This record gives sequence, structure tokens and C-alpha cells, in this order.
Amino acid sequence: HNWHPMAFNPDLGLAYIPAQEIPGPYVQDLAKASAGGTWNTGIDFAADSPLNAPPPLITAIKSSLKGRLIAWDPVAQEPRWSVEHPNAWNGGILSAGGLVFQGQLDGSFSAYDAATGELKWEADLKSGGASGPGTYEIEGEQYVTITTGWGSAYALAVGLAYDEKVPPVLGKVVTFKLGGTEQIAASTIPLRPASPQTEPFGDLALINAGREDFARNCRVCHGYLAESSGVLPDLRWSAYTADAEAWNAVILQGTLAGNGMVSFSEQLDVEASEAIRAYVVHRAYETTGPDAAETGGD
Repeated sequence: HNWHPMAFNPDLGLAYIPAQEIPGPYVQDLAKASAGGTWNTGIDFAADSPLNAPPPLITAIKSSLKGRLIAWDPVAQEPRWSVEHPNAWNGGILSAGGLVFQGQLDGSFSAYDAATGELKWEADLKSGGASGPGTYEIEGEQYVTITTGWGSAYALAVGLAYDEKVPPVLGKVVTFKLGGTEQIAASTIPLRPASPQTEPFGDLALINAGREDFARNCRVCHGYLAESSGVLPDLRWSAYTADAEAWNAVILQGTLAGNGMVSFSEQLDVEASEAIRAYVVHRAYETTGPDAAETGGD
């Protein structure tokens, strides 16, 4: 609970914690050496990336991701009350006026009774609510403000946690007050259809090599098991997967650097780039059909 901000109510003596559970595996490092890539964290992201990840496995992984709002009594060292959320990575806490405000990953913005946890009010932000809200008063009127947006480390790295993919919209500053009448517009950006753009290719060795290189170089932005939340393009459905030359131009030459996709030519070569493409296509077919993830013959 040391990431998103907590809050404290001195009248009730309660600390409000935006708690979350995001499990990860520990494995013995037999190589005792750097796995390469650019993420200097001491973590080999390929270690927990299975080659085959059919929908039942994804469902099991998603069920282990949990979030809750805990009203913690620091004297008794136990929760006074708690609220379960459908997912991890929810917003920071504001405690004010006998209420506790929190945004959620799915875009809900809620106010709870600070003493009991009873839900008193809720609004749809039409975008992610992972930031910490604030409050202020102008001429006797109280306002509550929160910044919104889907972008976060969770949205980038754990795209499979999203039941519904989100549009890559810019965030907003949203302010509420009693009697407010404005409406938050819904996004009109269409999502790319979840459909493979080319035939599967590559043998098991090539696809497995691509799995490792993807996990170590691409996963942090384009998602665990190549599944995006929608904040960045989902490579499984990208038209670039159908054109090896265009794919290599993006990864090795940085043709999309202006959009934030820098060149990985210092980390990858043409063979590794092609292996990653084979793995991404493999994941596209694994996602869309029960037997579509069979490897190609060349």
C-alpha cells in the first residue's frame, strides 16, 4: 500500500488504505546473470511468461488481482471496515467532511461514509480514476476534483486485467460540487477489432525465442503476454504484424519514434525482431480460437 496515497481521519482515528494484491512468481535464477533488455530491475520478465496462455489461464490470473479500500485502526491494528473492488490499482484516498473519496480502475468515483464504509455517492468518470482526489472551497462552496486517465504502470504492463479494453483518450480534470449539472462525454474513439492480421508462422523454437525477447523488451509497455489494455496499441491486432519489413522498420529503425515507439536496435537484431513478430501472431491466434495457436511450418 505504499504507492497510491493514503488518508487519515483524526476524528475517527482511522487511516484509509487503497490496498491491492498483484501476485508475481519467484523462481531460482540459475543463470546468475543479467537477462539483457533495458529494464535494470533485477527481474527477468520472461520467467513468468508461459509460452501458451489460453483463455482459462488468463481467467485464473485475472481472478488473483484484487483491490480494496481498508479503514485501518492503527491502535487496534485491525480494519474497522473494508470495501472490495473488482480489480487492483485503484486510486488514492481523500478523507474530508465525514466522507472518504476514491476513484477506481474502471472509472467509478465513489464517496463512502468515513465511519461505516457505506456507499453514499458514485459517478462515472468515463476514464480511469487512479489518481488522488483533492478538495477546496470557494466562496462557501465545496469542490472535489480528480484527474482522470487510463495511463498507468498497471494499464501498460497488465492489460489482461481489463475486462473491457479502453480507448487511448487523453485524461481530464473533473470537478464535482453539489448541484453540478455538466455531463462527462463518452469516448467516440473506436477500438481496433480483435482479429489477427496475418497467418501464424514459425516453429516452436522461434516462437519461444520471441516470447523471451518480448517479455524482456516489450512487455512493460505492450502488456503481459502481449495483451494491451488499449492505452497503447495491442500488437496482436496490429497491421504491422502482416509485413515483416514494416515491423522491423518500427522496432529497429524507429519509424514511429515520434509516437513514442523508439528504436530497439541496440537490444534486438533482425532475427530477434522476427521472432517477436512470430510470438505476437501466435498470441493473437491463441486468444481468438481454441486450436488456432498451432505453430506454422516455417
